[in-house]
Amino acid sequence: MKTETIESPSPAEVLIPEARQHQRARYRRRGAGAVVAALVLAALLLSGVLLVRGPTAGGKTQADPKPVAAAAALGAVVYFRPVLCFAPPYAAAAGATGGVAPTGGVAPTGSEPIPACAAGSQLTAANMDVTPAGGGHGYSSGNVPPDPRFASYPSTSMQSPGYASRTVLLPGARGACDGIPNERCVLGPAELSGRAIAKATVTQTQTGQWVVDYTTTAAGAAAWDKVASANFHQFLGIEVNGVVDTTPLIQPTQSSFSSFDGRGELSGNLTHAEAVQLARALNSHKG
Repeated sequence: MKTETIESPSPAEVLIPEARQHQRARYRRRGAGAVVAALVLAALLLSGVLLVRGPTAGGKTQADPKPVAAAAALGAVVYFRPVLCFAPPYAAAAGATGGVAPTGGVAPTGSEPIPACAAGSQLTAANMDVTPAGGGHGYSSGNVPPDPRFASYPSTSMQSPGYASRTVLLPGARGACDGIPNERCVLGPAELSGRAIAKATVTQTQTGQWVVDYTTTAAGAAAWDKVASANFHQFLGIEVNGVVDTTPLIQPTQSSFSSFDGRGELSGNLTHAEAVQLARALNSHKG
């Protein structure tokens, strides 16, 4: 068994040296030098602004871009949300203009409310009908179809008002939603954030599968058990920066819920690089 620890980056330190004392006879010369230095500094700052923003074709200075990716670089936003139902990929209706398409060919996102999942597509314990059993995966479950109505709704933007506390429609990574590429997930309000995780490490099992083992904080252990118990035999979505990274099914091989004791494992056909990325997100979260 091979284990790798993925630590959060250490904060950089800025050291400010004390100014030296000068003799009174040199005060005037130092004052003149300070004026010159200030003028040079102002010129450098002005040129720096022009370099960063750059002039537009009309000669005007561009506004500072503030993409979600730039904010996410400071640390991942991690939420744990119940999966309410699965949804097909976005397919805009003819003449639709509701979604806003980011640059780079990324699917459009929106902020409008989304409807409730249809009864037959809800991933409730009754519809899932998870039954512990021997052999294979160690359990059986019902086949709950995705809700086709969501095809006309764009995925939810992280910039939407009240994002953490609202129901969202998000894309899944590596077929995280229903095991199908490009399939999406409808998730309920966040029930836990990444702050409940104290440490995450990458481990390779005896069968060669890459997984992420985690331990919670002292307060997070009770919170995690509460969330997991409420979603027993159901899917719990782990969202990282607006994308569903994995949707573990809570204790499907058990007939009743038991405490995680502050520890757990996240899996889902992860490559080594994907496992490292997930561990880093959990270790450097800001959610």
